[in-house]
Amino acid sequence: MEINRRAALTLAGGTLLTSFLSLRRGLAAGVGAGAPDLLRARKPDEAMLLLSGRTGPDTYAAVALDGGGAERWRHVMPGRAHGVHWRPNHPQAVVVARRPGFWMEVLDAHDGSVLATMEPPAGRHFQGHADFLSDGRLVTTENAYDEKRAVLGLWEITAGGQPIRVAEWDAGGVGAHDVLVNTDGSVLWVAIGGILTHPDMGRTKLNLPTMTPALVELDAKTGEIRRTTRLDPSLHQLGIRHLAMAPDGSLCAALQYEGPAEDYPPLAMVVRPDGTPMLLDMPRDMTVRCRNYTGDVAVNAEGSVMALSCPRGNAVLLWDPRDGRYLGHREAPDLCALGTLSDGRLVGAGGDGAVRLLETAEVFKSYDPLVNRWDNHLAAGLG
Repeated sequence: MEINRRAALTLAGGTLLTSFLSLRRGLAAGVGAGAPDLLRARKPDEAMLLLSGRTGPDTYAAVALDGGGAERWRHVMPGRAHGVHWRPNHPQAVVVARRPGFWMEVLDAHDGSVLATMEPPAGRHFQGHADFLSDGRLVTTENAYDEKRAVLGLWEITAGGQPIRVAEWDAGGVGAHDVLVNTDGSVLWVAIGGILTHPDMGRTKLNLPTMTPALVELDAKTGEIRRTTRLDPSLHQLGIRHLAMAPDGSLCAALQYEGPAEDYPPLAMVVRPDGTPMLLDMPRDMTVRCRNYTGDVAVNAEGSVMALSCPRGNAVLLWDPRDGRYLGHREAPDLCALGTLSDGRLVGAGGDGAVRLLETAEVFKSYDPLVNRWDNHLAAGLG
């Protein structure tokens, strides 16, 4: 069975029927195997990349690479991390444990030394992602597992890196995963996967028949929920997982489907600044390759290319987020982590140890996968 792409999405206060684009199946000019570079060639970026990955059978590290791909520092973490983040305008980095996570570390961006280790309050665990508000506070997605709801933790981090828990906001759903502050710092977006879990059950998904994913928009100063976008009930098992902001203020989202394997729902979405959502189509062969799972999402600085990683399909898919036009794909073995360098290029890192410039398909730097098996996410630049 194939899910109908012309699905309804519901906003708080009413239903919005969205006519989704009927997208061209052919590759756009300049994209695809053997095609010319999508963007003009650029010199290697000088800002650092922050990655996390497996470095041995039971060891994990956060690694900072310079603009040439050389390792600047390596920090051995207490376990597997998920989200990694540079703190804007401060020489600090944050690494968040994979859910159910009970640790988060603040690192010195110069050498990777630990400034502080954070633990969630009782009854909460970290969900793998965080972001910084414009006033410098850190926001973490958390699971209030005994209350069966998602919350956002707010932390102040001192100049020395010490975290102080200052507030908690309701996230407006169950299974909050990614969180993203918009360009001007006024809006906080939360990706609600809709999946209920409890740490006593590990990562077991407890509510797949009744899951209700959503995209929640909050006031970044007060925590008030401004708007909630939900998928049509026929797509209630299509979880909203990861977010990226385009230069025009549109929000790009990576989706994961928890329904029957023979269904082929859309796996990418763009939400316009006015709240209008658009599900993105792609060729059937790529839908099958992705196996209903996407890993990460990023947008180049020009806003002309949106990248979506499909690590189970060994590919990165590309769209123009301005009109939803499918641009083709890049072959990328086990690549999940995506980001945007300060010069605008899209970069990705995968389990084969390679760091790739996605728009040119160039291998930026390659490492032995037995030593550096890059994990889900990366952070580019120093804010």
